[in-house]
Amino acid sequence: MRLLVAEDDVRTAEYLVQGLRESGHIVDRAANGETALTMALEGVYEAVVLDRRLPGLDGIAVVRGLRQRNWRTPVLMLSALAAPTARVAKRCCASAI
Repeated sequence: MRLLVAEDDVRTAEYLVQGLRESGHIVDRAANGETALTMALEGVYEAVVLDRRLPGLDGIAVVRGLRQRNWRTPVLMLSALAAPTARVAKRCCASAI
């Protein structure tokens, strides 16, 4: 499976990429939202692991951009935000997710 990991924290990204590769996946990495959106739109990924708080476009904006283009690949959103209200964006992409 080919995956995209979009994570700006180098240590976290390396950990995720290494684990996924050791599990037999092909993994590419993006360090910011703009790059993640561009790479995801190439259409070569079967899933995306996406940090909620990326520099530039945040994870929510990346998903919105993908869904507006009818891109339906699954997204696993990562978040270090503690409060449920901080993790959930109201009306984020309700019709698009």
